[in-house]
Amino acid sequence: MRKRQKGFTLIELLIVVAIIGILAAILIPNLMVAIQKSKQKSTMADLRNIATAIEEFRLDNNNPPSDLNELTRNSGFYIQALKTIDAWGHEFVYQHDDQTGDYIVGSGGKNGTCGDICDCAIGANFTLYDPPTTLDEFNRELVFSNGQLVCGPRTKQ
Repeated sequence: MRKRQKGFTLIELLIVVAIIGILAAILIPNLMVAIQKSKQKSTMADLRNIATAIEEFRLDNNNPPSDLNELTRNSGFYIQALKTIDAWGHEFVYQHDDQTGDYIVGSGGKNGTCGDICDCAIGANFTLYDPPTTLDEFNRELVFSNGQLVCGPRTKQ
């Protein structure tokens, strides 16, 4: 009689590999969306901090700063650490109008360009949109104007 060897058969190994493949196919897209969502939320938090600092500067000086670096002068009185790059690695857009005192600060989103949903310009048509659910939807802009979110995902209040 032959001795039976212990181990897995080829069929058993193929079944395990197939199960792992199916799980990966389900989980990886959700993971990618979660990563982009965290980058979007981080960028929105940075923009909110900058907009708050600009509002404080505007209250003290009757106009928004001519550039964002003015917020860190005087030992960071308005903002301690100024971030000028969003979570995707693109520079924030900042525009101001000394005549009206209006300003915008924004991010072009994942692709770094404005114009997918909103223009990153003072006086542009802004709109809030449904929160992204696919990777392409993270290309949409995030814009704060005069202290409030005017272009970005709708959030529960």
